[in-house]
Amino acid sequence: MLTLSQHAGELNFLDLELLHHYCNFTAQTLSDNPLLGDFWRLNVVKLGLETDYVMRSILSLAALHLAYLNPDRKDHLLEKSMLHHEISSRTAVGLMEHVQDENKAHLFIFSVLTIYIVLANSRYLHESPLASAGQSPDWIVLFCGTRYLVGEPNDNLLISPIITRITAHFQYREGPYHHTHLGDLEANINASEPDNGLLEIYNRAINELYKSYGAFYESAEPQDITDVFVWIAMVADDFLPLLRENRQKALVIFLYFCMLLKRLRSRWWLDA
Repeated sequence: MLTLSQHAGELNFLDLELLHHYCNFTAQTLSDNPLLGDFWRLNVVKLGLETDYVMRSILSLAALHLAYLNPDRKDHLLEKSMLHHEISSRTAVGLMEHVQDENKAHLFIFSVLTIYIVLANSRYLHESPLASAGQSPDWIVLFCGTRYLVGEPNDNLLISPIITRITAHFQYREGPYHHTHLGDLEANINASEPDNGLLEIYNRAINELYKSYGAFYESAEPQDITDVFVWIAMVADDFLPLLRENRQKALVIFLYFCMLLKRLRSRWWLDA
């Protein structure tokens, strides 16, 4: 039988502070949709208790939020945030190579949390989220877990609130919508890309971008970050690898996507 001294160990009070801060403050800032408040505060934490890479992503994001609110603690909190995210990223990337049904929900939440982390980090890196893609960790690879919100239904009840929200959100993506800037982008790429295979990928990404613009400009609902990771999920398999290769046309399309972020209500993770 273990003695009390053998059981004794130091509590990581900073991690406890980060989890407390996430549950009580950070989670409330992740969506304007009141129906998703409990999802971010309760369900995501439960997923974190099942998998360390989700929990470390939660702690990483909370550390960034605390750094934003407490500039005097910024350096230490940023170091803590990056440490947690680098460890979680190594685990998640390995799992993405051999995805199982039981970890699709966790990888999806990990990738969504990564989107927030990238956006929040950009204020400290003095770079856009896109510019961070070539650094470690590889943000573009980490985004790919969002693909698990599409395709086969996921029966994990912990993510059902956000899946229900996304399913309802898709109706706003189906209506026709034309945007002058996207029309010019589409025309220029079709006139200049000689590779039919690449052109098909670019046109599909632009078509999905039309739908996202429609959801942002035409929907009567408050604009939400939901459509941000919906677009990323829809283009994860073929377009994101081109973005990772720094192909010029892919970068231009992605910059048009980033313009949607400016239409979101100001949040600390967008204040870059």
